[in-house]
Amino acid sequence: MHNKSLACLSVAAALSSFTPGVAVAQQQENITNPEESVEKIAVVGIRGSVITAQELKRLGDTVKDVISADDIGALPDKSVTEALMRVPGVTIERFASSDDPNHFAAEGTGVVVRGLDRVRSEINGRDAFSASTGGGLSYQDIPGELLGYVEVVKNHTADLIAGGVAGTVNLVTRKPFDSAGFFASTTLEGSYGDHRGEWTPIGSAVVSNRWNSDIGEFGVLLSASSSDYKDRGDGLALGNYYERSATAREMPQFGNYGTELSQFPGETRYVPADANMRSADSERKRRGLATSLQFRNPSQTFEVTAEYLRSNASLTWDERVITLGEQGFNVNPNQIQVADDATFDENGFMTSGTLLMNYRSLAQSRWRYAEQLVEDSSVHFTFSPSDAWKLEFDYQHIESEYDVYDYTINNSFEHNDVFFDVRGDKTVVNFVGENLTSPLAPDPVSDMYLNSAMDKEDDTDAESDSYAFDATYQLEHKWIKSIQFGAYASSKEQIKRDSAWNWGEMADGSWNHYVNGGQATSYTGTADRPGHPELYELYSFHAGDFFGGGVLPKDQTILFARFADLHNWQNFHDTTKAGGYNNFVQLRDRNCVTISGTCEIDGAYLPSEISSSKETRREFYTQLNYDNFELAYPIRGNLGLRYVSWQVESTGATLFPEPIPGWDTAKQAMYTADQLAYQNWLNTEPLHVKGDKYSKVLPSFNLSVELDDERVVRFAASQNIFLPKFENFRYFRSITESHSEPRGPNGEPLPYENIGFDGISGNPRNIEPEEALSLDLTYEWYMSESNSLTASLFRKELKNIIRKRLYSEEITNELAGVTFPVNFQTDTNEGSGTIQGFELAYTQFFDQLPGIWSGLGVSLNYTYINQSDINDEVGFGTGSGGEDGRNRFRAFNNLPLPGYSDDTVNMTAMYEKHGISARIAYNWRSEYLLTRRDSNLFAPVMAEATGQLDLSVAYNLTDNVKIGLEATNLLDEIIKTKMIYNQAGQTTPGTQFKTDRRFGAYVSVKF
Repeated sequence: MHNKSLACLSVAAALSSFTPGVAVAQQQENITNPEESVEKIAVVGIRGSVITAQELKRLGDTVKDVISADDIGALPDKSVTEALMRVPGVTIERFASSDDPNHFAAEGTGVVVRGLDRVRSEINGRDAFSASTGGGLSYQDIPGELLGYVEVVKNHTADLIAGGVAGTVNLVTRKPFDSAGFFASTTLEGSYGDHRGEWTPIGSAVVSNRWNSDIGEFGVLLSASSSDYKDRGDGLALGNYYERSATAREMPQFGNYGTELSQFPGETRYVPADANMRSADSERKRRGLATSLQFRNPSQTFEVTAEYLRSNASLTWDERVITLGEQGFNVNPNQIQVADDATFDENGFMTSGTLLMNYRSLAQSRWRYAEQLVEDSSVHFTFSPSDAWKLEFDYQHIESEYDVYDYTINNSFEHNDVFFDVRGDKTVVNFVGENLTSPLAPDPVSDMYLNSAMDKEDDTDAESDSYAFDATYQLEHKWIKSIQFGAYASSKEQIKRDSAWNWGEMADGSWNHYVNGGQATSYTGTADRPGHPELYELYSFHAGDFFGGGVLPKDQTILFARFADLHNWQNFHDTTKAGGYNNFVQLRDRNCVTISGTCEIDGAYLPSEISSSKETRREFYTQLNYDNFELAYPIRGNLGLRYVSWQVESTGATLFPEPIPGWDTAKQAMYTADQLAYQNWLNTEPLHVKGDKYSKVLPSFNLSVELDDERVVRFAASQNIFLPKFENFRYFRSITESHSEPRGPNGEPLPYENIGFDGISGNPRNIEPEEALSLDLTYEWYMSESNSLTASLFRKELKNIIRKRLYSEEITNELAGVTFPVNFQTDTNEGSGTIQGFELAYTQFFDQLPGIWSGLGVSLNYTYINQSDINDEVGFGTGSGGEDGRNRFRAFNNLPLPGYSDDTVNMTAMYEKHGISARIAYNWRSEYLLTRRDSNLFAPVMAEATGQLDLSVAYNLTDNVKIGLEATNLLDEIIKTKMIYNQAGQTTPGTQFKTDRRFGAYVSVKF
């Protein structure tokens, strides 16, 4: 007998007793006989969370997985991102950003579902929005304590807002009607990072109550959370490898005379240009507030829910790096030689030895602060004028701010020979140059000076308004259960102020090495030009502590710019400029040129660095819901259509290249008069661009077949889209000059050749959403209310994939009256392919075991993904070399989509008995492409396979008081990357990162 009423009542009981944070209204709607009396048995803890997730998955109207509130809190997953990695088919990113693999993030920063990062985010079923770079929600900024549960919807139904090609992640907050009456809880925790060596506080509280009055029932909920998270991350890395032979020609700007090593005449070897190390102290702060007010009339035909969610998150880090002072595309291999201790593998790649550096090196100090605020206000009305009709209206308003301050000062020095060894599991580095062995020695050893600085700022404001109307009409029909129809409209706006990476010289000397204190910002000096030791601080990478020990043969001590000066950026530059020994031109002091001749910089931003963009959406849908439980194999499902209309518009300007200084007559002589005139730093008048309207009808079909009381087969097919991000379509154009620098037979510089102009731009004119056909076939065996075995086959057929491409356009500089073709790099739609794979998931509690062993359980899942024809066969293209030829350097094609791992594994062992709840969980993913272009080395980067082991143990002292211990990264995992060296896909060692193991202790009290 297939008693769906009983099943729905069971899950509603489990949800309401298990946690106050899970809304059960949707499940209760499916109850066919609400008068039926069913005894509610409260199931809490780990088993309760499994029952909740399992039943929501089983009753879902398409393929989905669910994480309950207890799942989010039961493991030390202090953000939604961290919790999501436990879901089958979901992986997370652990780097600060995909194009910057040199900065590891202790917490997850991005979500990939079944190999795609095209994930749409919702809050309470409403489209989420923020001012961050992509305009989407940053899951890591949302405190898990504010949520009731999280849905990961992997296919689509017509009543869902369009946009999730990979899937839709719906964050459902707590509501007062979720609890039977008064409820309150608070949790206090201390978290300790063993590498950072500091404790940080975490706290959350929720208070909820509901009461009846003559006019109806009211409910109020207030939830707040606060968490600080400090960690330290250490990194060791090798730079790009370069061919060393008599016939090497990869770097033609340094001459076609070969790069052969003197010790290996007639042979081909491969040598890295650098070995570097870094250490960063970071701190993340999260503050969350959620309120919910509910009202329901006595007849329960009208209900209103008003909610407010506020999330404020910041991340700051202080980083010190010792590295080569050249980017990957601008390295002359002959400036790096090797000592006689060099060893090589069978393919000629250097594996250990000393690099003899004839390049300056940098001791880099960098401070970065990023903060995001999201305020989400909404009201939802439900009205049922009859038993057959249900009408819903929803309004949502979002305001968001995103601010970034990123400041760097480089201390330059010579004599930085370095030994490295990558033959073991850990990279070993030893700087043997005099500046690190005796950094305070007198001249000529201490040839240090602050030679350059860089500042970057971002100030983005965003706002969104959305409206939704949904109607459901219940039918008394053998097959057709109900008909739904509705509409959705939204308007999103973003004002983005995004500065250039503003790099410039600080000292007034040449770029040659230090001579007798000749640099104005040097540590030491002469009687005529005193040094400035007050600008420096001494820092040691301790051999016994850095990277956990075992990678530095001795302490590495060197002078860095002071972090106090980076934290007080404006005051530092005001003081040093007043003293006459700082030539750096800050963002706020840059020259600004317009066609009218007058120009005012808006804070740190030129007119061309400010853009305003808008996205307008209109969607309509109809959906038929069907079921028949009288069949031998009962079925249920839905069939629907959703119409989507999408259009964008953006206003921005063009920035022309920086002028060649008048004093540099030798450089000016290489250009024509028109080429010189074109480089005048002109900011054009803003231009408003409105894109073509895009429209699409998206069909969906879902079918669930009950083979018996325990087994379900499900089929889902739908078309969906993924909307371009604001960063894809905001209008801006930045033009730079490009040339090649030929060399004579002996390496002497010759006049520039191939002088032209390149640029980057947004694409509001004709960019379109990506499109996909999604197919799912699942077998779900629910052996009991908490035990299950499921298998899923999935396939996604993608087209209109958004990729970076080059195009050429004639651009006129109106101030100069000169026109040149410019090769722009922009986002556009090109390419198609498929992703297919399968998921296996198994959850089992071993109740049959005797005694205390009956509390054991396991949860296992595995995902395999394969892609076809989706690799980028073009790459960056060959139409433009870019500034300094960077676009052509190792611009390989046929690379996979970033973030895509073939294999993902989750293994969790659980125990719950006699008040003890414990979990130990391991997550592993195979290697994947991290980025097609590293921001410094300008080569593709792969992330190697990695895993993480976490643990939580809790004990219920009483029914209302629980204490617990948590541990993250128990295996002290080393995160590794590797560089793609050539088109054939050969790789070389990249970076190794190590961060904290975290330990926490908490107490939780419920009332």
